Amino acid sequence: MLDNKKPLPLYYQLKMILEEKISAGLYQPGDRIPSEADLCEKYTISRTTVRQALKELVNEGKLVRTQGRGSFVPRSWNNRSPYRLSGFSAEMRNQGIEIRTRILDKMVFIPDSGIKNLLKLEDDEAVIFIKRLRLDQSRHIGIENTYLPFERFFPLIGEDLENKSLYQVFMDRFETIPTRVELTLAAVNRSSLEIQGFEVEEHVSLIHFNSITFDQNNQAFEHTVSYFRGDSFQFFVEINRLNNEKAILMSKDWL
Repeated sequence: MLDNKKPLPLYYQLKMILEEKISAGLYQPGDRIPSEADLCEKYTISRTTVRQALKELVNEGKLVRTQGRGSFVPRSWNNRSPYRLSGFSAEMRNQGIEIRTRILDKMVFIPDSGIKNLLKLEDDEAVIFIKRLRLDQSRHIGIENTYLPFERFFPLIGEDLENKSLYQVFMDRFETIPTRVELTLAAVNRSSLEIQGFEVEEHVSLIHFNSITFDQNNQAFEHTVSYFRGDSFQFFVEINRLNNEKAILMSKDWL
């Protein structure tokens, strides 16, 4: 049920519940979800709250609405959910893949001017730096270097981030909802890079991601530089004239 005492808005709590039911297969592709009236009655919330939750799910491609018929799970849902707004672990889990995380480094320091500008920090503000290795079973598949404003997220220093989703922690503990990401990507050769802690054959190409994530107030709060194996992932993007662009990092067949 929804909880008024939680820091997350009620519409977002409902959105997360519906997402979880889709991920768990309780709503299959092509299924119609309960009507607005049924959701209002079940969760004791207003129609405005329900409509906001459904609107976001539609914008993210996780539901489609048909006039006079209701909201349905699209048949291609697994290939259309936005990667960075759910977090890497959650996105891989949606594709049926369990990923392990190993924290290689965690520290606090004053960043250079480039990171300060990206996160809109003052000269004397520090960041939390988190270096995470992503593994599928025993194979290294990706590495992420994340920078967060220390003043906003300082409790993360003592947080167990190997067994928790960082994005889930943002929402549960810091009232921070990832809503938008600016992302650049490029193909690079492993042999041309020195990436400590990332064991990948030199002949394997990598996908290089450079991202800035914004919260519900359009404030930049996370900067991440990451590398993933190019032989294990592909990046899917959809852009259309209705401004509901979608992007997802999709796993290929594991080799």
